[in-house]
Amino acid sequence: MFAQTLVFYDGPQLVLLKSARGLSVIAAAIERHDMAQPFFACEIVERDFNKYMAGKADLHYLFRSAVADVFYFFDLAKGGDNWIEMVRAEPYQISDAYFPDVGFFARSHTELMEGMQATPAASHVFKIDGNWEASDFSRFYNKIEDIYSFVSAMAQITKGAADKTREAVVSSITSHLWHGGGSYVAFYDDLFESVRAQFPLRIGQISYGSPGQIAVRGNAEALSDVDTIIYVFDEHGLELRSRYQYLNGTLAREKLKRNRPVYTPLTHELLGRLQQDAATLATRMRLDPDELFTLCRQDAVVFCKIVFSFYRRANELHMFYKEGRMQMANGRDRTAV
Repeated sequence: MFAQTLVFYDGPQLVLLKSARGLSVIAAAIERHDMAQPFFACEIVERDFNKYMAGKADLHYLFRSAVADVFYFFDLAKGGDNWIEMVRAEPYQISDAYFPDVGFFARSHTELMEGMQATPAASHVFKIDGNWEASDFSRFYNKIEDIYSFVSAMAQITKGAADKTREAVVSSITSHLWHGGGSYVAFYDDLFESVRAQFPLRIGQISYGSPGQIAVRGNAEALSDVDTIIYVFDEHGLELRSRYQYLNGTLAREKLKRNRPVYTPLTHELLGRLQQDAATLATRMRLDPDELFTLCRQDAVVFCKIVFSFYRRANELHMFYKEGRMQMANGRDRTAV
């Protein structure tokens, strides 16, 4: 089924469809003498499409990542009522000339994705100083990415304009076991996938020196929220750490850090206390505890673990600031904690 045109130059050049299986289909115009508007197409998984839309893979990569390495031809001129009849291409019919050139990225689309608002990317600068190793840059950006994805997703959901984001977050929360670190990494990867098409985060520039800077490009509101969270940790770090340690001790004492509540009988009193204490910590970190608790299907233990995961990432990001190795562009002085 035809979804939309992505590139239009004297007619559609790149289009998006949905297959009968519900998968996205990417199709590029080609030259064939037996069709009026010939296209070369393939099914793609959502993760690869999101990677392409975020500018982390080009169109050539997207086609080379076709599901089951199967390709199709169709004539767009014969499409009726938005339905397109695709014909499976035999291996001998496939030419390298049909594949898009290397280096074509989603930023070159002429048409905006339907259902998405145009969100201009803002440049956001973090000043850096001192000694930075390659692992530090990677760790710093990973924490920025995780926090940015979290606050972006929550902002969309709170505004009530992102049903797909809500569904993606709930699905991610309920699909992970929350036994150990792997669940948290996967959860934040899922978050980034859910927001990257509309609010992509990209490295703009890294100038290493003493001083130097790291510039990222993304949604201005979300990046401002990242700054605010760093300042909150700078001003209230002792209180946040105390609340985190208290909750962490409760989870450890009840043997809940690696167990889901279904395996451990819990009293309503304990669950209520966990929810309330986690909600207080979330509020201090400028999160919406009620919305987050709802997204967790009102599972107090999972809610607590997600709040914990955000604390750990924000605290690690704040350490760059506390150590004096990173400053926000507005140059606010650090608080001695």
